[in-house]
Amino acid sequence: MHEISVCQSIVDSVIAESKALKPPAVRVLKAKIVVGRLRALVPESLSFAYEVLTKGTLAEGSSLEIAAADGRELYLESMEVEQDDKA
Repeated sequence: MHEISVCQSIVDSVIAESKALKPPAVRVLKAKIVVGRLRALVPESLSFAYEVLTKGTLAEGSSLEIAAADGRELYLESMEVEQDDKA
């Protein structure tokens, strides 16, 4: 199941992007990714891997929205976060 390694990269990107925000995110609420059909990734497996891999991170409990595309795309399209206004 290569979805786990692919999803680890997605989670790493979500965490890195969240921390780079000004002010930094204290919690990720939702991540939206675009996945091309030619990637042969199973959406349910990606969702499961995301849930497991975000445990103990600022993305724990966030939802993963997966949008399908026709090609080989795979990228983080957007995120909803809660930011620390005091930072």
